[in-house]
Amino acid sequence: MGGLGKTTLVRKLYHNNNIKMRFECRTWVSVYQDYIIWDFIHRIVKSFEFKTIKMEDPRKMNGEDLGRYLLQSLQGRSYLLVIDDVWNNEAWMSLKATFPDNKTESQVIIITRSKEVADSSNERTYTHNLRYD
Repeated sequence: MGGLGKTTLVRKLYHNNNIKMRFECRTWVSVYQDYIIWDFIHRIVKSFEFKTIKMEDPRKMNGEDLGRYLLQSLQGRSYLLVIDDVWNNEAWMSLKATFPDNKTESQVIIITRSKEVADSSNERTYTHNLRYD
């Protein structure tokens, strides 16, 4: 359900100084209902602003190459990724492989109004349901 304050709650966490210090890389991206995977990955790569790995012009890369670049860039780093307004499982499932499980206590927060999306995100997921009173 919209209007419960999901995004506001996560935004407060995201801008918290302790959170900022805990993660080497942080980014926030919104998913559009009719998203294009290449555009989505491109926005994530751009917003992380990696300086350590040289890459060709991202506009010339396909989704698979961008995903590989993202995976390499995040390897060994602690990162926080917030994906806002996820409408279906496909968006997260198509991105999941581009994020390393590198034991750095990295976190991905998925903001969704869909219980189905929240429940199927990951086997190690904590789902917080906001109540509407």
